[in-house]
Amino acid sequence: MALAVMLLAGAGLLLKSFARLTAVDPGFDPEGTLSFEVALPAAGYAEDARIADFYGRLLERMRALPGVRSAGAVNALPLSGGDFLITFDVEGRPAARPGEETAMQVRVATPDYFRAMGIPLLRGRGFMAHDRTGAPPVVLLSETAVQRWFPGEDPIGKRIKVGWTRYEVSTGGEVIGIVGDVKLMGLDQGSEPEIYLAHAQAPVGSVAVVVRSARDPLSLAAAVRREVAALDPSLPVAKVRTIAQLVSGSVSQPRFTMLLLALFAGAALVLAAVGIFGVMANGVARRTREIGIRMALGADRGAVLRGILAEALGLSLFGVVLGLTGALALTRLMAGLLFGVAPADPPTFAAVAATLVAVALLASWLPARVATRVDPVVALRTE
Repeated sequence: MALAVMLLAGAGLLLKSFARLTAVDPGFDPEGTLSFEVALPAAGYAEDARIADFYGRLLERMRALPGVRSAGAVNALPLSGGDFLITFDVEGRPAARPGEETAMQVRVATPDYFRAMGIPLLRGRGFMAHDRTGAPPVVLLSETAVQRWFPGEDPIGKRIKVGWTRYEVSTGGEVIGIVGDVKLMGLDQGSEPEIYLAHAQAPVGSVAVVVRSARDPLSLAAAVRREVAALDPSLPVAKVRTIAQLVSGSVSQPRFTMLLLALFAGAALVLAAVGIFGVMANGVARRTREIGIRMALGADRGAVLRGILAEALGLSLFGVVLGLTGALALTRLMAGLLFGVAPADPPTFAAVAATLVAVALLASWLPARVATRVDPVVALRTE
C-alpha cells in the first residue's frame, strides 16, 4: 500500500503537471496548419533579390492551392528551439557600452506569416507587400519586447538599429506594429522579447513555410512538394508536419515520463489490491470457526461485515500514512519535472489516498461477504 501510494502520488503530480502544460497558450493557433522547411543553396541563390523572388513565387503557389487560406514564412518556428539573439539600439538613446549590449530574439517573416500562424496583431500594422528592398526599413515587436524595452512608452514610430550589418534595417528600422507573444523554446518557458524583420528587406535562404488550410493540412503534403519541385527540382522539402504535431512534439518528454510512471503506478495499484484481497481472504479462512461461533451466539451479519471491513480500513490507512510520508520526501526530487504544480500538492495527495482506501475496501468486500455467509454448524465442525 505504501509503495502504491508513493508511485500514484508521483504519477498524479505528473498527470496534473502535464495537463497544466498542455493548457498553456502557445501564442498561436495550431489547428489546420501545415509547415515545411526549405533551404536555398548559396550556389544558386547568392543574391538577396533571388532569394526574395523565389519565396515570393513559392508563397503565391501555396496560396493558390485548394482550401488554402493563407501562407507565410519565417526563419524559425515557435517551439522549434531556434535561438537567434541579435543586439540592438534604440535611436535617441545612449548607445550601450561594450559588453553591456541589449539583445532580443530576431525573426524574419513574410507579410502573411502572422495570419497563417494565428499570431494576433495587437497594435499598428503588419508587414505589407511594399515593405521590400528600397522601401523604408520596418520592424515589428512582440508584446514582451515592448514591456521590457519600452515600459510606459509607445514604441510605434521609434527607430531600432539591429546588429545585422548586412541588411538595411541596421541603419534603423521603424517600429510599425506590435504582435502577440509566442512560446519560442517550450510551453514551460516564459515568453522572450522578439523583433521581426520583413523578409523582403532581410532575405534569408532557410525558412519554414506555414500554410493554413480549411482542409486536413496533411492532405496538402504532396501538393507542397510538387509546387517546390516546379520552382526548383533540386530543392529538398524537409520536416513536413502540422503545427499541431510540432506542439505535441514539444511535450513528448514530459508525456513519456508521465506515461512511464503511470504504468508503474497502475501495476502497484493492482498489486496492492491483490495483496489486500489475499490477506483478507486468508484472514477470513483462518477465522471461520470464530466467526461461526459468534454468529451462532447471535452476531448480526452486518456487524461481521463491518468488522472485517474495519480491519481492512485500518490496514489500508496505515499503508496510506506510510506512503504519504514517503511521497512527501520523494516528490521533492521531482520538482524539476513539474510545471505549475507543487511537489506536495494537497488535492493530488488527497485523491491518491482516497483512491487507495477505496481500492482496499473494494478488495476486502468479497472476503467479508463470504464471511457473512458462514454456516455456524459447518464452522463449528471445521476443527
